[in-house]
Amino acid sequence: MALQADPVKISIQVVDTGGNKSRKVFPTNLAVVAGSIAAIETARDALVSALEAVTNAVVLKTGILIGETEDTAQFGSGEIENQASITVNLATQGKKAVVTIPAPVDGIFVGASGPNYNIVDPTDAAVLAYLALFETGGDFTLSDGEQLDDTSPFNYGKRIHKASTKG
Repeated sequence: MALQADPVKISIQVVDTGGNKSRKVFPTNLAVVAGSIAAIETARDALVSALEAVTNAVVLKTGILIGETEDTAQFGSGEIENQASITVNLATQGKKAVVTIPAPVDGIFVGASGPNYNIVDPTDAAVLAYLALFETGGDFTLSDGEQLDDTSPFNYGKRIHKASTKG
């Protein structure tokens, strides 16, 4: 059981005269190996050039999709409908956002039962390490490009349940 590299995909979004956008994803025969990003970028650029020669749309955006897939049939031990909903402080003074964790482990909550069973532990090392990835200067941003306050990212967290029609 291990994550295995998927073939790289190139994503291209085009826009037409009416402002309508279309996104196409093109699977490649390329794999990510040491030093291969330049070759992938070259392939992407060739695809964009060839597409531009045959379309009246304008290439608005491109992307390189690098993925991995678990190579064995496994299932998690939790349900993704159960989530930890954490209200966080953004780097922009006074702004807050919500970060959710699907199928959270019980260990990130304050208690094993009772009212504290549904409260996220603000001192839990795993929670703080996860949030640190989104703090100012970190490698990740929230959906709107914001980052978390690096001195006090955690505001409040609780267990929630999202509706599901899948069972």
